[in-house]
Amino acid sequence: MVAILLFFAFLPPSGMEKTTIFFQEDPSIRYSITGNSGNVILSAHLSEEAGSGLIQTDYQKGNGFVAFDKNTQHVTADFKKKFSFNHLAKAIRKDAPKMKIFAPHESTVDLNLKLIDLGIGQFNFANLNVSHLDLDARFGEVYLDFPTENKVIIRDQVHIHLMAGKLEITDLANLKAEKWWINGGVGDLSLDIGEKLLKKTEIRLDLDIGELTINIPKGTKVEIRGTSRKMDEYGFLSVGKEWIAAEYHQSSPLLTIHLLGPLGSLNINWK
Repeated sequence: MVAILLFFAFLPPSGMEKTTIFFQEDPSIRYSITGNSGNVILSAHLSEEAGSGLIQTDYQKGNGFVAFDKNTQHVTADFKKKFSFNHLAKAIRKDAPKMKIFAPHESTVDLNLKLIDLGIGQFNFANLNVSHLDLDARFGEVYLDFPTENKVIIRDQVHIHLMAGKLEITDLANLKAEKWWINGGVGDLSLDIGEKLLKKTEIRLDLDIGELTINIPKGTKVEIRGTSRKMDEYGFLSVGKEWIAAEYHQSSPLLTIHLLGPLGSLNINWK
């Protein structure tokens, strides 16, 4: 009987599945998303009912489930799609389950995602707070946008792993995370620090082959470590084994960037 129930739990539902989510006194909601293939889009939702949000799931040609435990305020989701050697984002977007999260306005997000294929991972954290962020995908496209300043400082390490594909992070400084570990393989990586570095930040970039673009506000105190690449053409001075920004404001927090592993094309822009 158990086996039969589990089987039917993974049958693709017909149409769009809707799941109401909400918080009570504690604004924190934990999201655990796993599986072999999926698409996830997250943004804030301002509802007439305070503390309320919604998840819309279209399973397309895949299957899985989405559940919300109101007692622990925990969303769990697991998505699957028939095996294919085609890991291109376009194919995943068309066939794999698509999950749209309209998180309650001003809620706190604890996000853990582990998918083999992530056709589109689009996360806009405007009017949301983040307490934990861990994204792990082998293939796909990921867009992280932090338009509004996080209310809390993230002491835990933010971890982003994408073996192949495209990763774009906008207004990174607004997250106020002390440590970032971005682990990539082949593809394009774009990091936009934002208008101003708000606190001391350390970013570890483990990359193989691809194009890396970093946009840094002028006047930021930047220290680059772990690379044999000559950085003087990007506005840095060699100091021992490190490279220090040639010009910076004395009041600027320190941004430390570890460039680890072989790199392809590198662009550093001061804006």
